[in-house]
This record gives sequence, C-alpha cells and structure tokens, in this order.
Amino acid sequence: MSDVLIEKNLNKARSLLINGKLIEGSNLLNSIINNFPQNQKVQFVIQQLKQSSLKQSNPSKEQIDILLKYYKNGELINAENLALSLTQEFPRHAFGWKVLGVILGDMGRKTEALNALQKALEIAPQDTRTHNNLGNILKSLGRFEEAELSFKQSIKLNPKSALAHNNFGTMLREVERFHEAKMSFEQAIRLDPEFALAYNNLGLAFVDLRKYDNAQKNYTQSLKLNPNLSQAYYNLGVLFYTQGKATKHLKCFLNAISLDPDNISYRWNFANLQLLKVHSTHEDYKKSLQNFDHEITKLNSFITPKRLDKTFEVVGTCFPYYLPYFENNNRYLLEKHGEICCRVMKNWQEKNLIPSINHSISSKKKGKIKVAIISSHIRYHSVWNHFLKGVIKNLNLDKFDLHVFSLNNKFDNETESIKKRVKYFYSGFENLNQWASEITNSKIDIAFYPEIGMDKLTIQLASMRLAPVQVTSFGHPETSGLNTIDYYVSSELLETSESKIFYTEKLIELPGLGYYFEPPTLELAEMKMNKFGINPNLPVILCLGAPNKFSPFYDWVYLEIIKRVNGCQLVFMDDRHGTSEILKIRLKNKIEQDGLNYKKHVIFIPELSREGYSALMNKADILLDPIGFSGANTTLHAIGCGLPVVTREGKFQRTKHASAILRSLKIEELITCTEEDYIDLVEKIILDNKFRKKLKSKIKFNEKVLYKNKKPIRALENFFESVGRY
Repeated sequence: MSDVLIEKNLNKARSLLINGKLIEGSNLLNSIINNFPQNQKVQFVIQQLKQSSLKQSNPSKEQIDILLKYYKNGELINAENLALSLTQEFPRHAFGWKVLGVILGDMGRKTEALNALQKALEIAPQDTRTHNNLGNILKSLGRFEEAELSFKQSIKLNPKSALAHNNFGTMLREVERFHEAKMSFEQAIRLDPEFALAYNNLGLAFVDLRKYDNAQKNYTQSLKLNPNLSQAYYNLGVLFYTQGKATKHLKCFLNAISLDPDNISYRWNFANLQLLKVHSTHEDYKKSLQNFDHEITKLNSFITPKRLDKTFEVVGTCFPYYLPYFENNNRYLLEKHGEICCRVMKNWQEKNLIPSINHSISSKKKGKIKVAIISSHIRYHSVWNHFLKGVIKNLNLDKFDLHVFSLNNKFDNETESIKKRVKYFYSGFENLNQWASEITNSKIDIAFYPEIGMDKLTIQLASMRLAPVQVTSFGHPETSGLNTIDYYVSSELLETSESKIFYTEKLIELPGLGYYFEPPTLELAEMKMNKFGINPNLPVILCLGAPNKFSPFYDWVYLEIIKRVNGCQLVFMDDRHGTSEILKIRLKNKIEQDGLNYKKHVIFIPELSREGYSALMNKADILLDPIGFSGANTTLHAIGCGLPVVTREGKFQRTKHASAILRSLKIEELITCTEEDYIDLVEKIILDNKFRKKLKSKIKFNEKVLYKNKKPIRALENFFESVGRY
C-alpha cells in the first residue's frame, strides 16, 4: 500500500474516532499498525499509543503540556495526531475532544471540528469554553441561530467571560445586529480593560454604525495595548482607505503584513487597494495604477499551490472597483486580476466537489431555457432601477424558466414583487458552498450576473464555471476580466466599432439604450435651498455623483465655468466616509489660486433621499454629467424632472450613458465631444434663458420615448435563445 493510501486510511480512522465510532475506528487503526509498522506516520501513532497508560483515566500533565505546545507553535498536524490519540486513550474525558475541535477548526475542517466539540459537550456539558468554541464553529458554518444559543450558554455559565462576550459580538456583527454587537464588545472591555482584540472589534462595530472617529480611537487603543495585533493595523488601514487617506492606509497594511507575513487577506488588500477612491492629482492616479500592476503581479506569485485553499476566502473582499473612473482601456489589468480570481475559485470548486460545467456542450436543448439571475441587488438599488428590474419583470416566462438567486438578505417591496412573479426564488443560504451547489443542482443553462465588481459573493460565484453559458452586463460598466464569463451585454448606443477590444467577454449590443425603464417616481420633498447655503436667485449648477466620479484631470473645467458664468453655484455631494474632503481641497486650492472665492461658488450638500434630489433638480438650472464617468440613473432622474443635462462623450461605455439617453430623446445638442465645448454649452444654457426653456420643453415632450421600450428585452431573449440552446 502506498504512503498516500496509508495516510488516507489513517485519516479515515481519525474521522471515525471523531464521530464517536470508536470500535470501527480502533479496528481500522490497529489494522494499519499491524500491516505497516515501519511507515513513518504509523510509527508516530505507535509512539503515542506506547506513551499511553491504560490505567490512567485522565491525560497526564505531560501529555497536556506537549499538546498545548504543539498547538501554540502552529504544529497542527502533530497536535491533531496527539489529540486523536488522547480521544482514543481517554474517550470519556473531554479534554482531547475539546482541543481536537479547536485544532480542526483552525485547519478549516469545520464539520469535523463541530463533531469533536459536540462530543466534548456530551462528556462535559458545563464547560463554558467548549460552548464558546462551538459557537465560533457554528458561526463559521453560517449556522447563526445555533451559534447564538452556544454563545449565550457560555455566557450563562460564566457571565464574567470577556472572551465569550467578544465572540458573541463578532457573530452579531455578521448578522448585522450592529448595536447589539457594540454592546457585547463594550461588555467584554468592562470585564477586561486590557482586552486589545475587543477594542479592535468595537472599532469594527463603530464602522458598521458609521461612527468613524470612534472606530479610529478604538483601533488606536487596541494597538496601544498590543502593538503586535496585526488585525488592528489592517482594520485601521481599511478605515483610512475608505476616508481617502492615501499613504496612511498602505503603511497600516505593511505593518499588518510585517506582523503576519502569511496572511493572504492583508496582501490581497494591499495589492487591490493601491487604487485610491479619490485622487489628489492626476500624477497620484498614474502612480497608483503602476503600483497596482506591480503588486497584483507579486500577489499572483505569492498565491502558491499550498496557499490556494485558503485564498478563496478573500476573493471579492475588495476589487479593482475604481479602475473605470479614469478613461483608460483597463482590460489588461482586469484580466490580470481575473486570472487570479478564477485560479483560486477553480481550486475551491474542485476541492468542494462542485462539478465544473462544460461550456462547450453540443447537445441541442429542448423546452424552456433555464436562466439564472444571480445578484445581491434584487431590491431598490441603482443596478435594480437602471435595468435589472426591467429584465426580470418583462422576460417571457413562456420561453424561459427564470431562477432568481438573491444573494443579499436585504429585502423590500421590490423583492416581494419578484417573489410573486417567478417560480424559483432562492435566498438565505448560509455560505458559498450552499449557493454554488444550489446553482449547479438547478441545472441552469445561462447564468446572468447583472454586475460583477460590487459584491464579494457575486465575484466568487462568477469566478467559477457554474453554468454552460455565463453572462454579465453594465451594472458595473467595465469588463469583468474573468475567463469564466462568456458574454458582456451592452447596447448599440453605448459602444462603437472598436469597443470589443475593451472586453475579455464577447460583446453583445442590444438595440437603443439596451434596457427597459419605467417612468421614475418623482415625489418631491420640501426643499429650502438656503438651508444648504444655495441662493435660488443665482445660477444653480448640479454636479451630482460620488466624489470618485470627479477626476482631478478635469478640475480646470469647473474653474473655467466659474469664471464664465457670473455668480454661479456648483453643487456637489458630500459622502458618508469623508472622501469628499479631498475633492473639496482640490477645488478650493485651484479656485483660490485664480483669485476667486471658493465659498461663493462651490457648495457641498449631504446625501439626500430620492424625493430630496427630485426637489433639488426641480429648482436647479442644469445638471453636469461627470466627465469620464457618466451617470445613467442620475441622468434619467434629471430628465424626469425636466432638467437639461450636459455631457462630454468619450470612447468607453462608461462615458456614454448620458449621451445615449440624450440621443434617444433626439436632444443631441446637449452632447459635447471636448471639454471646451462642454464649458461653452454650460455657459450658453445658463446665460440664454430662452434656449434653456426650449431645452426643458423638448425634454418634457420627448421624455416618453425612454420608457417601457420592450425591444431590448426581446433582443435579450433572442440572444438567450441563441446561446441557451447550445
């Protein structure tokens, strides 16, 4: 028998012992020992058994010390073998089972760990630490209700256990009970004021509650108590990144890596988050692009075959999401990133026995085509509002079996309406394995991911081959870079003859805008402009969009508009994380360098409700579409309010959403091709009242052509039929 088969049978014996099948496990183990006494792994087991005393009822202090030493030193194989021998020698003593459960959990063998811990509790049901450990394993398996019961039992048995309160808090965070999580961490700190990890976790809870200053204070306190706590450096780095504190976040990641060099999560974020959300200068952007290219190459080399198994956990945790916000062909970089994602997830798929689907099946399919919509946005959301709602509500169910996989547990009225429409609606699965298994077991013909790049679970699933045909679309207006995605669905008005070179997928162009859109709801909130410092008697120019949509390369355009349009007020949006501060500083410096009054011309308002934006648009003179990254939903909203939208069209899909809408309306006079023409047009609209009124009348007259156009849906159905029949 080969060494591989011997090890396989030893593992089988271990599994039998862990699951309480002591006689069967012992017989198999004895058979291996008798037949292969010279094998190195077998000799180790013999040595452990020889050290055992049959007269003992408890493990000796020496055995306990050796086991704990193995565990603390990270020698998990030796620790596992010794723990197993203790469970065989002392099957009615909880210690071996308890430690074995922790070891197996650390090795990622969670089901085996669960069995071992449950066995420990059968023997010692009052052991508070085992209840706590069991809660951790159940949490990692996504069995949150059972985990909560275990943590509460641990706390009941020992109310002064800071560790149990802390671990319960981590579970509460995962189920988005953020206030309760915060209270659990605070209780842990009250019980143990020196508990550095609890301060770190409290910082995470404050991030969840959007109290970023409190989060930073707790991360800092955590590091003060334990300067070697790598998680705190990592979390502080993520916080700095979301706030746009450029060099600070990278320094924190490097500190975390220096403390824990093998941590794949730290390295994954360090590579992907070279790309900043908001840049101070165009030179900063070019540098971050070069750094991303360099670090993603290093990351690929770091993920060796030995590291593949654990890497799946970080795929999708962060994504090169901010690449599209500058006008470059990003295919090379996204393909480079995508190769890593697909390599990691292919390994995970093979290890977890989920079959990879052959996408070149030649047999002709009969009957309805099974289409899976796989998304975390089956609810009120920009992806949903823009086009996904139109697809799900209008796809012909006589031709297609529609399977909706709602990856997010956030439901609303939109979600409920879809549940009533489709026969197959999936939600609430606890982990990646369950989602992937359900998709493959449903024998889907076409997997349709409306966006890839905004959600971790979506990225993980899309990086595997779970259906013969896999498709994405412009929920994220950029190629996925994944070799598992076959087609990218866009539209004729968003692409040009050269567009196909920008995509790793085969480009499909639907007619017109490419989507079915219903008239927007335009209820108005009460709006007092002076509340935001806006003078309604002076020109109001809206510059709506997240700060990352405004490239430093085009700051001069806004400066020139201020110079040309006397008294104009440019209205931008604050963001909840504080990255708008970088945009404010950029604009302020440039405006004041030209001797102009920044406060007179630039106003930042807080995020508003949809009704609030409707009211603002009704009182404004014009909306400026961000140059380099066009806003589809914002443009559609403005058109519904009768507000003229000026856009500068580029060559990439992400620069054409407003121009596509304006072309559909036959108002091409609002489309420009250069920044200079953009500025000239803004000046003309603001200063020529008659021209502005004419534009508004034309918008209102033509607006209806945007709505309820089923031609793109019928074309999408034709495409699905052409590829779904194989």
